[in-house]
Amino acid sequence: CWTPGGMPQASPVVLHADLGEGPCWDEASGVLWWVDITGHRVHKFYAESGADALVELPDLTTTVAVCQGEQLLVTQRHTVNLLDFKAGAGSLRVAGAVPAVADTRLNDGKCDPMGRFWFGSMHMPETSPSGALYRMDGDYSVHKMLDGVTISNGMAWTGDRMFFIDSPTRRVDVFDFDMTTGAISNRRPAVVMGADDSGVPDGMTIDMSGNLWVAMWGGACVSRWDPETGKRICTVSLPALHTSACTFGGPNMDELYVTSAARNVPQGRLEAEPTNGALFRVTDVGTKGVPSYKFVKGC
Repeated sequence: CWTPGGMPQASPVVLHADLGEGPCWDEASGVLWWVDITGHRVHKFYAESGADALVELPDLTTTVAVCQGEQLLVTQRHTVNLLDFKAGAGSLRVAGAVPAVADTRLNDGKCDPMGRFWFGSMHMPETSPSGALYRMDGDYSVHKMLDGVTISNGMAWTGDRMFFIDSPTRRVDVFDFDMTTGAISNRRPAVVMGADDSGVPDGMTIDMSGNLWVAMWGGACVSRWDPETGKRICTVSLPALHTSACTFGGPNMDELYVTSAARNVPQGRLEAEPTNGALFRVTDVGTKGVPSYKFVKGC
């Protein structure tokens, strides 16, 4: 699984987030965007210098996608918003919204290869399938694509397929995906996690070989899966119990960035392992990733 040079090396590059999520690499600027959901913050990590800037917003901020430059899409409780990062929180304005279903909020999101923004909702007590999966097109129109979701999480695309995680199922499902229209159909399991797979699948990314990298909430790791066989290839362990999401970045797209959470980590573990809640950069992963896609039109 790994390069001849050795095992992956994980380094915390930013400390600390209460609930880090939504990493999104901007290849043009060499910047990693990410959020702290419960900290209400959008972060901009400058990979070359190691600096991290942030904008604090007035509510839960669940994921981020790039339009162009510092123009961003950010999701909050039930809205998708436009944010000019340089201008700050005062520039925030609503681009689209979903029904405010009781005990739900928006969660993870990502752009597909055609620049449409996909995002999902979750049941905050995490017990009822009252969430959904949505797609926002370039004209800001919002379309419900899937009902009956409990915790909408990771997404990835390759060719005519879309991968999707509803965390409590402990599966990665795959849909047939129409690149032209954005339609999805024929949902079926691609990966079914077993008792020996520690944690619950959360955020996800894909590498150039078509393998899926899944952050395992409560599992202190990111696991790599072959969606053709449904088999786990290998695991990257991290010094953070709640690894939440991951994406590839770096000048050669061969670095894996992983968010994590300090939230709900036992106090004793927080004290013994202060990297809970860190943003990690993992090198020597033995592959390259697919770039994060930008939102097209509209911005």
